[in-house]
Amino acid sequence: MIQRDDVDGKYVYGGTFVALMKDLKKKKSSIAFEELMKDMVAHGYQGPTKIEDFKLKKRYALGDYLIFFNRAAAMFGVKTTDEMSREGAKREGIMGRFIKWAATPPMIMKNAGNYWKEFYDFGEMHGEMLDKNKARIVLKDGCYFDELCSGHTAYFRGVFESIRCKNVEVKHTKCMLRGDDVGEWILIWE
Repeated sequence: MIQRDDVDGKYVYGGTFVALMKDLKKKKSSIAFEELMKDMVAHGYQGPTKIEDFKLKKRYALGDYLIFFNRAAAMFGVKTTDEMSREGAKREGIMGRFIKWAATPPMIMKNAGNYWKEFYDFGEMHGEMLDKNKARIVLKDGCYFDELCSGHTAYFRGVFESIRCKNVEVKHTKCMLRGDDVGEWILIWE
């Protein structure tokens, strides 16, 4: 299993933590969330332990993000962490504000790289339309642990559901963790 120190030098912006943590706290409870934070600290987490202490544009260690996903999955189940990513795409941050007004699949694909940079300081993302109801997202140097890939899959689904796409399917077709040179997701919708 990948450890915190395995992703040294990679960072996530505070807004990424805040979006996911707010959703998890709302779905579980304040008490369950506090227990999660204590458990994370016991497993080496070194970031803020209260949502309000995160600075949205500050960089936080990707290793702490890994601990957050691992401990949340251990306490609440993987389905919860995937759902947290999916719902976070619909409500928070730049995507949530943008999507609610005028986003279309071609616009999302055109700006995928910019969206990525709002949350992570590593890797490079590109999106492209393959046809009217099919798109591809490619991520270079951005897949460091299974939970991150799984979270992205759920997040991309949430983004497309937010712009009123129906029956969204997201397939993670290539993964750096499986030996591919990039991460790739194919999105299909009605």
